[in-house]
Amino acid sequence: MQENKRLIVADVFSRCRTPREAAYAAKIIFGDLRTGVQDGVLQAAVAQAFGRTLADVQRAQLLVGDLDEVALLARHDRLADAAFKLFHPIQFMLASPQETPADAVATMAGRTFFAEDKLDGIRAQVHKQGDRIAIYTRTMDRTDASFPDVVAVLSKLDRDVLLDGEIVPYRDGKVQPFASIQKRLGRKVLTSNVLRDHPAAFIAFDLLYDNGDTLLDVPLRERRARLATIGVLKTNEIELATAEQIEQAFAAARDSRNEGLVLKDPDSTYTPGRRGKAWLKIKTHLPTLDCVVTAAEYGHGKRRNSLSDYTFAVWDGDPSLPGSMLVNVGKAFSGVTDEEIAAFTELFPKIALNQTGRVFLVKPQVVLEIAFDQIQESKRHASGYALRFPRIKRIRTDKKPEDADRIERVKELYEHTHNFGRSIAEKKPPEATLFDGM
Repeated sequence: MQENKRLIVADVFSRCRTPREAAYAAKIIFGDLRTGVQDGVLQAAVAQAFGRTLADVQRAQLLVGDLDEVALLARHDRLADAAFKLFHPIQFMLASPQETPADAVATMAGRTFFAEDKLDGIRAQVHKQGDRIAIYTRTMDRTDASFPDVVAVLSKLDRDVLLDGEIVPYRDGKVQPFASIQKRLGRKVLTSNVLRDHPAAFIAFDLLYDNGDTLLDVPLRERRARLATIGVLKTNEIELATAEQIEQAFAAARDSRNEGLVLKDPDSTYTPGRRGKAWLKIKTHLPTLDCVVTAAEYGHGKRRNSLSDYTFAVWDGDPSLPGSMLVNVGKAFSGVTDEEIAAFTELFPKIALNQTGRVFLVKPQVVLEIAFDQIQESKRHASGYALRFPRIKRIRTDKKPEDADRIERVKELYEHTHNFGRSIAEKKPPEATLFDGM
């Protein structure tokens, strides 16, 4: 068997016409293509190799979850035979941010939408078949081991399901502040005290598979109706159509200590990985940005031996397309705990691409949610913008680098009426950041 594998690999490399082809062949074999590109590149390769459409290959990949199997189906012209299987995570459907209720109403274009509170937790996908349960995060990683109490509740369901929802800190029938659930993450051992002091629950807002029925192409109103029969905690939705109704619902969500509001077209199907106009979100009047750490630097004073200062960036385009790059928008050092800094000090040298003095240029891997006061134009960054007084709100362990914001989002916020940074004349150059001009 091992000799057969050697012969296959040797044959693959013998048919490479250029060093670049050989390099990419090696990257495919070792799974070392750039994050966010691998699936798209290989799907396109399968489509081209067997004369199939990319859309058909992508649909089969969504249902089956195994590109090797998809390639075999494509080879034998059987992509239409692909059937959905549980226990491979699918990409989550995403919501497009809206700054104000008026913006949301304009996007809704006269339609009535469902509205539900946006919960401050961990986006999660539950796969259940018989006694087997798996929970996946947005990074497609398993997380059920961190939430045995959640698994115990879900195990009581009497059907096979795929649920989309949020894991939240939960006590006495109420969602608690997110900081409580953070104490559950990254622990190798969950003691009875931790489970008692920081209880969690899964709250569902969508049903994608139910006892053999794949519901991705079923309208949301029908998915929600079936979800109501499942017997799990779920979000409550109301129907609304006006800016005044949205403003009232948003205020109620914030009064309940939730992040904001999610608006959903009742007629929408579930489109994995897409951020269209069928789902909208209003989080706060002062939006945050999800950014990728591109460099880490040793701090000063008591942090002089810790990598505590982080340069971060957004994408200049769709990261799944060739040529897209991360462009820096700022640098922050506040908002992380000593424990988190210690973890970063251990991680970043391991994923460093280069080191210059006290600075590590790092592989795109860590996503931070960045809060800031304003956005200003800047010649120091390749993005053309700089965040004013940025601070780290939280580490987004639930997001992949390609889930970070795009430069278009920065431009939108720059032009927004609440961004007074447009009219602030810089009296002095902004603080120098790592690798200016990147």
